Amino acid sequence: MIDVDAFVLSFPESIRAKIVDDVLEAVEGFLSGGETLSSSIEASDKVKEKLAILYAKAQTYEKLSMLELAQNTFAQYSQLVAQVQAERRLNIQVPSSVPGPGFSMNTAQRLFKDEDIEKW
Repeated sequence: MIDVDAFVLSFPESIRAKIVDDVLEAVEGFLSGGETLSSSIEASDKVKEKLAILYAKAQTYEKLSMLELAQNTFAQYSQLVAQVQAERRLNIQVPSSVPGPGFSMNTAQRLFKDEDIEKW
């Protein structure tokens, strides 16, 4: 779980001053929501934490009526989600190059010997 105090301290002083009582309660909810959303994504814990923080920051900016910052932060969140999903699709389409049993062949089954291949 992300520490709420550390999260609030990550904002500039001018924004931290606006995070009081009802906004602070909302921030706790935003962090919780961000963690819930990121838990469904297959990524490292560090990436999941970054996603949760970006989501919570975007929601906090929106709560403080800082719409441009909210849009920019949400765009960063969306880009990171897209990047994680693209990497996952790539890993599914192009698995690691470790040969499996379907690719193994004993020497008697080979049509061409290593010497033949070297000649070509």
